[in-house]
Amino acid sequence: MKNLISIIILLQLCFVPIVYGQDQYLDSLTNAYQQAGTDEDKTHLAIKISRDLVHKDEEKSKIYAQKALTHAQESGDQLLVAEAKEAVADYYGSRSNFLEAANVYLQSLVIYESLNKHKKAAAISNNVANAYLGIDDLDKAEQYYIRSYNTGIKAKDTNAIAVPLVGLSIIYEKRGNELKALETTEEAIVLFEGIQRLDAMLICYLNAAAYAYNLDQKDKAWKYSARGKEINQKLDNQFYSGSILLAECDWYAKEGDFTNAIRSGEEGIQDLIEFAGAFHETKHGFKQLSEIYEMAGNTTKAYEYLKKYTHLSDSLDEVNRAEIMAEMDGKFNKIEDEKKIAELSHQSKLHQVQNEKNKLIMYLTVGAAIIMLFFLGFVINANRQKNKINQVLQLQKSIIEEKNNEILDSIQYAKRIQNAIIPSDSMISKNLNNSFVFYKPKDIVAGDFYWMEEIDDTILLAVADCTGHGVPGAMVSVVCNNALNRAVREFNLTEPAAILNKTREIVIDTFSKSQENVKDGMDITLCSWNKVTNELQYAGANNPLYLISPNIPEIQEVPADKQPIGLYDKAFGFTNHVLNLVKGDTIYLFSDGFVDQFGGKEGKKYKYAKFREFLMNSLSDSMSDQGKKLESEFIKWKGDLEQLDDICVIGIRV
Repeated sequence: MKNLISIIILLQLCFVPIVYGQDQYLDSLTNAYQQAGTDEDKTHLAIKISRDLVHKDEEKSKIYAQKALTHAQESGDQLLVAEAKEAVADYYGSRSNFLEAANVYLQSLVIYESLNKHKKAAAISNNVANAYLGIDDLDKAEQYYIRSYNTGIKAKDTNAIAVPLVGLSIIYEKRGNELKALETTEEAIVLFEGIQRLDAMLICYLNAAAYAYNLDQKDKAWKYSARGKEINQKLDNQFYSGSILLAECDWYAKEGDFTNAIRSGEEGIQDLIEFAGAFHETKHGFKQLSEIYEMAGNTTKAYEYLKKYTHLSDSLDEVNRAEIMAEMDGKFNKIEDEKKIAELSHQSKLHQVQNEKNKLIMYLTVGAAIIMLFFLGFVINANRQKNKINQVLQLQKSIIEEKNNEILDSIQYAKRIQNAIIPSDSMISKNLNNSFVFYKPKDIVAGDFYWMEEIDDTILLAVADCTGHGVPGAMVSVVCNNALNRAVREFNLTEPAAILNKTREIVIDTFSKSQENVKDGMDITLCSWNKVTNELQYAGANNPLYLISPNIPEIQEVPADKQPIGLYDKAFGFTNHVLNLVKGDTIYLFSDGFVDQFGGKEGKKYKYAKFREFLMNSLSDSMSDQGKKLESEFIKWKGDLEQLDDICVIGIRV
């Protein structure tokens, strides 16, 4: 939780503010732009329009930023060119294209510095630093934050001095120096309070609270959090209030106060739900609250929030579709209600005619005829509208079905591709004749996969769990599978630790070519087994190896290194374990999908202790029977609950 507020709000602090105007305001700007006579006026108006559109119409926002740059260049005014380039960079920054944003900001910075515009140069240096922080280039980010700070001093501008301190504190925290992060944030607080910049004060208090809590300065942490709440009463921002409550939820849970932790967590999630666009933070809150409910012993609620966590991103499209259908249903219901009202009105008129048939019978007859004609016209029109809506719904249904079929066909084809990279049954039976493989993806394609390579008398075998499941997880699995193949086939590595080190290097290099700052990767158990000498070498990223020996009454766990294959701030070389197996020894490689599954009578997680107990109780069975029993155990445990993750378990007996 400690990085959540810092990183997101840092970008709000330091990329230029976006104008959220009314449509009238945008129309007036557009009209003014069309009527403007000079390049200077057109440049300034195009910049304002671009910033107003950045969260409404991204393509038009980009077009107007480019128009601003064209007008500025035609004017020959370098200051205008710098301002227009800044607007173009702002657009890239708002789209999280940080590398492109940094490049364009730097062009703008050169101009501002040449014109001795110190205040603007300080702000742009800070934006360059933010962009580099967005792609985790901490050294360059620090360089430009310091440059921004020094330029702010030269400009004698308190805000320009204070803002880069927020970024520097985040860099110190990322490097593990939270004491310096706290001190730097407290320095920024003093400066922001001097100019009463409330949004920045709130951000700094929340960051300072997180740093203080992690430094075990809990009184100071609660004090800073309370101060943040006071300031947010004036700002009335649900994103901030939700973030504060989730931070306090985490603190209460660590102190064993689950009642207040649950209260704060549920209130925080509600605030984030009501704040448009905070999907990532809401999903994080669901997972956090699921874990707290589990610690508190309320497994029903834990499962409920875990399901919300896993379904949030997948359910967005369904929610939108449901809203469209609900709107159409509402139109149908409205038409039907109007028909009923018209019918009742007509019956009332007829009854009135019956009671007053001797009075003005001609006029009432004519009136009734008019009403009948009106009603008939209304019914005909309503039926036409209903038919039109039916046609629209049928067309939408056909389009949705067609798209769903196209998507399903694509995923089924992706499954064929993924199956092609997984070892075949014949390859498994040839090299591991006394074994089982229990592989059960959550969806059609999976983030879990198993991998095998034969080199002379040595078998390389792995079970991997990539980030995510379904299509995203499967895409990551292809990258990671390819990295394993390259490490062995291209670099001729056979030692598991060396293979994992090279695989991590390849995966990071592959994802670094994207501008999306991808941090996906995998956890893995990797073994090298010499079938002649029975020497087993093992290395693991977060996933351990289990060994059961006939003469030892308990499972031996060979620990994994607590780091993933992928970007990791505190990465280190993987450990290579060497075991000498004897006949009858059994080893197990597995992902966490089985042990994390909710089920049973009380709806709890299966957990590792129960998994080890099951394996020990199945030791006398053949490996083939063990695999069948493991699958039956999973189905029985899961019951009617949904499978939450991909599952892969491999057992081998020497």
